[in-house]
Amino acid sequence: MESTGLPIAPSLVAPGNGVTRGGRGVAVWSTLQQAFGLLFVLTLIWGVLSFPYFKRMLVGYVPVAVGLGLACLASRRSVAAGVERFLAAWPQRRFLIVVVSLAVVLRVVAVLLLAEEPVSDHDVYHRTALRMLGGRGYGPTAYFAPGMSFWLLLVYWSFGESLLAAWLVNAGIGGVLTWLTYDVGRRVVAEPAARLAAVLAAVFPSLVLYATTLGNDPLLGCAIFTAVTLFLRRPPARAHPAWYVALIGVVLGAVTFLKPIGLLLPVVFGLCYWRRGATLTRSFRNGAVLAVVLFVTILPWSIRNVLVFGEYVAVTTGGGAALWMTNHADATALSEKPPDFPPGTSEVQHDRILWKRSWEHILRHPDRFIRMLLPKAAYLWGTSSTVVSTASADRWDPNVERAAKFVINVAWTFVCVLFVVAIWRDALCRSTVAFWPVVCLLAYLWGIHLFYEAQSRYHLAFLPVLFIGAAAAMLRRRPVDV
Repeated sequence: MESTGLPIAPSLVAPGNGVTRGGRGVAVWSTLQQAFGLLFVLTLIWGVLSFPYFKRMLVGYVPVAVGLGLACLASRRSVAAGVERFLAAWPQRRFLIVVVSLAVVLRVVAVLLLAEEPVSDHDVYHRTALRMLGGRGYGPTAYFAPGMSFWLLLVYWSFGESLLAAWLVNAGIGGVLTWLTYDVGRRVVAEPAARLAAVLAAVFPSLVLYATTLGNDPLLGCAIFTAVTLFLRRPPARAHPAWYVALIGVVLGAVTFLKPIGLLLPVVFGLCYWRRGATLTRSFRNGAVLAVVLFVTILPWSIRNVLVFGEYVAVTTGGGAALWMTNHADATALSEKPPDFPPGTSEVQHDRILWKRSWEHILRHPDRFIRMLLPKAAYLWGTSSTVVSTASADRWDPNVERAAKFVINVAWTFVCVLFVVAIWRDALCRSTVAFWPVVCLLAYLWGIHLFYEAQSRYHLAFLPVLFIGAAAAMLRRRPVDV
């Protein structure tokens, strides 16, 4: 049977395992794998080392040093062996119950101690859900993706108009994401490494604290990794029937409702089918089925947008603003308020004007675009602590904020260092089949934010990839067949 390989360290697959395409095809795929591995290693290193500089906080190198030290300690064979023995001693069902419960309990404690009224886009999700619950409709806008508002509508309809209920459901989502991290991990690496990845997902501080917000990123992560685990449950050696591909397409539609990055995921998964052994014709067919089902899934919302605006809008009218934020003359690589337009300018017109201005800026000033890549990489990959600013909005005790950021940056550096080790030790050394669903997802996120605004919370949905890689590096694990 086929070996799927490690999601983020393709060459952890032993040479000769998995699907191989002879000759030039293998060389091309291998080159692409290694090129992305190198670029991502450099991006992580640059982000972690430069973020304190961009924030003008040299004290920020203290948690980086602590995280580096802990990663070096964790890499010692004696430590890794002790961790592996401890994890392997638990029966599978008992382990899952404990680790998922741990994830939920930590998030509930965070909610009870730290949760505050939602702000910014989280407040929009909340108020829109209440508006729909009161029978007043979604409102004449499509600036934000509607998925989180509809999710909160379901929560409020089920449990009442309670922020506490929404936060507690978020805690439960953290438990689901922990289980999905384990489920994907065990299909890629040996059981102990999958268990360690699940523990990291359960206790990682930025994910724990994010439960105190109404952000859509943990739910987005659940949707994305549900699609991945569905993809992996049926090995490509057994062709996915059309109904099964359509099921994955429905999940990708849910991803798109939460964030429009889902619109191009059928291309990513079609490429995964091809890379993992399907014929080009079957891969194209599967990608087409995914695309059709995705667009059918979001079609009611698209039709609603036509009725509201008189023009086709697939999901949101916020894409132009997100692109403009880092692609204009005074851009800083951070989120900022888009320019106002004269009264009478519709939301759709505003969006398209910003799209046009952004691409004109990129094409006319490629040097500025290239210079902006460095701060964007720092803000997206240099930390995972933006969640503190989002959750607190300066309402927490300053000492609590500082402590939370310190712990998050220690944990972030720890995971990043081990992840870099996973790629450096293997993916740049051998030519083998990658675990493409996740390596492509990671490359997709990385590529999107070469152009769009960058905040560290945007990588939260993809953290299970890093956890699996870090766990495999620490325990020196190779993939298992599925």
